[in-house]
Amino acid sequence: MVEHINTISRLPNELCPAFMEWCVRGGHEIKIKKDRVVVRKGLKTGEIFAKRGAIQPSYLMNDYLVERFKLFSLQWLKQGKSFVNDLDNSMMCKFAEVHRQQNLAKVA
Repeated sequence: MVEHINTISRLPNELCPAFMEWCVRGGHEIKIKKDRVVVRKGLKTGEIFAKRGAIQPSYLMNDYLVERFKLFSLQWLKQGKSFVNDLDNSMMCKFAEVHRQQNLAKVA
């Protein structure tokens, strides 16, 4: 019996923070553009297509990030729910710190 696992080409919105943190920890740089997020490591470039400020249920990824998402998913299956929770919490703490610094800059 051969099992077929469908390739996921769209990043679910609820996994965005965890996946981005996982990429950063893996040595990727992330840049936000007007119509996409660019994820780069060395000569490899990934793209997540999303308009700034527009929340969608999922976002189309290019082939490089589809492959990275497969690795992310395998780690998640091996390590369990705490894997994603820890990544989520780490990214949210970074976001909160950036937001706090922006507010301090407004006051200064």
